Amino acid sequence: MPEGRIPIELTKADVNQIKANYMKPLTVSKILFVDDDPLMHKLYKPHVERAGYEWIGAMDGQEAIELAARESLCMVVIDVQMPEKDGLSTVLELKQAVATKAIPVIMMTSTPEYYIRKREFKEAGAAIFLTKPFGPGQLLEAIGRLLPSTANKKPVNGRVCTQ
Repeated sequence: MPEGRIPIELTKADVNQIKANYMKPLTVSKILFVDDDPLMHKLYKPHVERAGYEWIGAMDGQEAIELAARESLCMVVIDVQMPEKDGLSTVLELKQAVATKAIPVIMMTSTPEYYIRKREFKEAGAAIFLTKPFGPGQLLEAIGRLLPSTANKKPVNGRVCTQ
């Protein structure tokens, strides 16, 4: 025993109590980012990860549906215009499935007709709309608005999601 240290005896119950209170596994909020443009992934991924979220990327709506079925997501950020399965039909499908209907959705678009279709997007289940181009700060602000703070945890998709 090093000099100046006092030996402390802990019971198994003490150790279990310490583990339960202070050694809880770290859960990270998973965000699914869906865009067919690899540059969008490259631009936003480092900022989202640096903010403490786990990034899951998809290049189209079908891949997003498959990932949403496998992963415990806290949020979906999805582009409106994509080949094969567009953002709107993807969100409609996510909102119809029991396992994914509670996941908040941010839709992004560079299309001027966005304002005309805004009601359609909202009815599909999108909570926030971002018009491209937007900065990483705007994306993180939108994510923060939809995910509860650590003081106000609410389960989303069977998972506690926090900022």
